[in-house]
Amino acid sequence: MAPELKTAITNLYTTFAQYPFRPEIDGCPCCVTAQDQQKLSAKALNLMESEDLSHYSFKAMTTWGDVEDFKHFLPRLLDLSATTGLAYGYEVVLGKLEYAKWNEWEETEKDAIRAFLLAWW
Repeated sequence: MAPELKTAITNLYTTFAQYPFRPEIDGCPCCVTAQDQQKLSAKALNLMESEDLSHYSFKAMTTWGDVEDFKHFLPRLLDLSATTGLAYGYEVVLGKLEYAKWNEWEETEKDAIRAFLLAWW
C-alpha cells in the first residue's frame, strides 16, 4: 500500500472516531435480522472484514441506521474498498456518501474524505 493511502486511511479512523458504535442500530425488521445486527458488534471496527460489513454497506441509512452510524463505519468501509474490496463494491459506499450529503459535513471530515479519495486514486 502506498504511504499516502496508508496515512489517509489512518486519518479517516482518527477523524471519525468521535462517532461511537451504537449497540442497537435501528433497522427495518424485514431487511435487517438479529444476525445482521450481531455481525456489526462481533469485532473491533478495524478488524471487520468485507463480509461483516457488506450487508450494512448496502442498507446504510436507507433501511439501517442513520448518518452518525454511517460515519462510525465509514473509515472501515473506505479502507476495505481501497484494500480488499466489498461484496457490494465501492460504488455503493461512494453512493452512500452522496446520500449522506457529505459535502455538508464538518470541514475536517470532508478534508479526510478528499485526502483519502486522492490517495486512493
